[in-house]
Amino acid sequence: MLREILQTFDDLIVIKEPVSKELEITRYLLKYRDRPVLFEDVDGWRVAGNIWSTRERIARFLNTSRERLMHVVADAMENPAPYKTVESAPFLKNSTEDFSLLELPVPKYYPKDGGPYFTSAMVIAKDDNGFVNVSFHRMMVRDEKTVAIRLVPRHLYAIWKDRAEHGEELDVRIVVGNPIHLLLAGATSTAYGISELEIASKLSELAFGKPVEVIELGGIPVPVESEFVFEAKITPELVDEGPFVDITGTYDYVRKQPLVVFEKMYHVDEPIFHALLPGGYEHFMLMGLPKEPQI
Repeated sequence: MLREILQTFDDLIVIKEPVSKELEITRYLLKYRDRPVLFEDVDGWRVAGNIWSTRERIARFLNTSRERLMHVVADAMENPAPYKTVESAPFLKNSTEDFSLLELPVPKYYPKDGGPYFTSAMVIAKDDNGFVNVSFHRMMVRDEKTVAIRLVPRHLYAIWKDRAEHGEELDVRIVVGNPIHLLLAGATSTAYGISELEIASKLSELAFGKPVEVIELGGIPVPVESEFVFEAKITPELVDEGPFVDITGTYDYVRKQPLVVFEKMYHVDEPIFHALLPGGYEHFMLMGLPKEPQI
């Protein structure tokens, strides 16, 4: 889990005083761009950012060298491995349908953002043939139970579009707070039918000698290492999403994007919410590293 991972970093910055999720987190993450930051009190929650902001830190966690890191990622992309289904996960200890997204430590990063944004969240979906897709999607919080999700025309968009055209919702699991082998896999661009979970499993085998473990949650595999897990549905309804600062450091414009309804929340004891700063070094790492082998 994230707390154990953070404790292994000798350059960790710990912020003990209360910090607001609205804009204040951003100031610290910009000040310590290449150092992991743990906030002990963000509206009563623990939040961490800049966790994977350097190539050296990623390589060290994956038990490889900076020079070998790209080759390890390439190996995982070329040779996906099965993941292992288990019966329990730490996040199952706490579950509720009585929650509000507005009370979670979802940050508003920049003044003109359309609202608080999930930025490190990955969405897990399964198509009608059993293909499991895992991908990053920014999600703007609208109210207690809904967000607007940015879907570019790739795999999750294709799965959602097929359902939406029939007036159906798409059942998904949304995970926040995962180790780097899962995050790197979720950021890869693969051919349709190659599951990012299997790329993550190969990375785990190369780094730790064991596959990724998942638990079936309503028929959808969810990594047991996740800090937060949400059961949700992507609806056919379109709503405004944006503006939002993208990796370029400029504001992306408002679009009509699908509405997501959150239904149930799970989390580990004393969870840590992963705040991924848009346009920060961690953002660069997650978008850049999985592209290097392809280049």
